[in-house]
Amino acid sequence: MADAPKSTVQLQAHAQARVHSDQYLRVFDEAKRALAERRYAAARGFIQAAMKQAQSPGVRSKRTLEAALLMAMLHIRTNQPHKAYSLLKDMEHEVGKAFGDQSMEQAIQLSELADSELALGKFNLAEQHARRALELLSNLSKDTEVGGKAEYANEQGQAASRLAQALASQGFHEEAKPYFANAREFLTQSPGIKQQDLADELRLEAMFMRSIGQKRTSISLFDQSCQLQDQATNIEQPPHLLGEVRMKWEPGSPRCQEIIDNDFPLRCITTNKVRVAATTIDLWELMAVLVCVTNIDDHKRMVGIGDITLYKIDSELVTGQTKTVSLIPTVDHHIIDRTNRELAIWSLTQDRPWLANMQKNRNVRGLVPAEGHDLFRGPNMFGVWGEWGGISHTVPTRISVLPSRENVFDRGETDDLNHESGLIRSEGRTEGVKQGALMPVSLEPYESRTGELFYIYPRGEYTVNVQVNVGNVLFEFPFKTRKKRIR
Repeated sequence: MADAPKSTVQLQAHAQARVHSDQYLRVFDEAKRALAERRYAAARGFIQAAMKQAQSPGVRSKRTLEAALLMAMLHIRTNQPHKAYSLLKDMEHEVGKAFGDQSMEQAIQLSELADSELALGKFNLAEQHARRALELLSNLSKDTEVGGKAEYANEQGQAASRLAQALASQGFHEEAKPYFANAREFLTQSPGIKQQDLADELRLEAMFMRSIGQKRTSISLFDQSCQLQDQATNIEQPPHLLGEVRMKWEPGSPRCQEIIDNDFPLRCITTNKVRVAATTIDLWELMAVLVCVTNIDDHKRMVGIGDITLYKIDSELVTGQTKTVSLIPTVDHHIIDRTNRELAIWSLTQDRPWLANMQKNRNVRGLVPAEGHDLFRGPNMFGVWGEWGGISHTVPTRISVLPSRENVFDRGETDDLNHESGLIRSEGRTEGVKQGALMPVSLEPYESRTGELFYIYPRGEYTVNVQVNVGNVLFEFPFKTRKKRIR
């Protein structure tokens, strides 16, 4: 009897060693988990490792197809629909042969193929594939339904949402309505990690409702989506730790604003008391991108500022189908005459107060009105994106021990100690250690950091997508390019 516990421990250890001995299953499970949590950088590494482990000569194995399907899903979620479409079309018949025409893998492949076709403007094909995927998932759910709760609710919700988008894009609005409702019902049952799948569906449905004139319903859905996204955002931590949250500038969203201008529209997205604004400037052969990050809270906050990327989207003029999505590389500001470029930006934008204020260095607090738009008149530091350095605050000693002119205290401030007067505040202090490619910046109430970057101007009638990483949030701003040079 004394040997029983020992044998049990040995069996458990043997079972654990047997599970972990299959390296493919280890990395594949981690890839699925990272993809579900939207930790895309980690997911890419694990998927590549899984594909390497699954390599076999001749016909692709089931494991190779599983890993390739995950890679296609990653391409879609990182705005690379062309790569996803090519990969999914290449494996379209192989998935059915390997797993069966009625399998879960076949349904997911069709649903993801429909998603990539939606991004490329192939709405008729997207409708066919999404409808087929929804039928397969419904049959699988009926076969495994337990206790009155349908299985595969998340997958069914994704497929129903894609079918609704395809129908709406073709103008079949009445047909799309019930599928949007079904998608919301399924995703309410299985909303995904941090409810982000549900938030995406609510945002898409809100845009649809706005397009057919149901403004109140649209605002309500937008508000629900924004609340779920705000709960998942963290402006201090990088996306590879907490998962990425994508926020796109879209007309009609309560979190998106725009200062309308024919030449230089300024578009803003606000989340959790942090506002990110962006615009593009035509400098003939170069394009300047101005991005401003502002703390609109009543307290000092630490913000993790990441990189800016620019994508060019080339579409068909007649059909609107996306042909290519290409990355535009940054022009090194050390090899151009940056001073003259900044003077050119100033000459073009000095008569726009909001843009002029973004290009001024100010270290004075309290220049923001109590009501209305602040027009970026708070403290600001302007320079090349990510190269601002330390900031000097001039706060008179007499009022430094009193409430600030915004009538708020710093969270770490006391009445008998002034932390800022006469000091240079470093961005590399203990609470500001750089991590995950984010540069920590401490912002006072209504203080801003404005950065500039330069790119080769994609002359023509294109759409450029400016992506700004702040914390675990990726802000996306679409702009139209000019066919003719300005002035």
